[in-house]
Amino acid sequence: MLQAFEVQDIGCIRYKGSNRAIKLRLVAVGEGDQCDELDEDLQRLNDEVKADLWGRAK
Repeated sequence: MLQAFEVQDIGCIRYKGSNRAIKLRLVAVGEGDQCDELDEDLQRLNDEVKADLWGRAK
């Protein structure tokens, strides 16, 4: 399932579940925005990961 998120082109696959481990893995590969709900700490981590992936240090 996680591979599908990594290869999607237009962000049409979403994760609506509540499994924190899955959310953390999605955040780690830069797909945290595809989670319908992220806890506050995971949202901060997601922002950091995206910044790193796009070469924008915070």
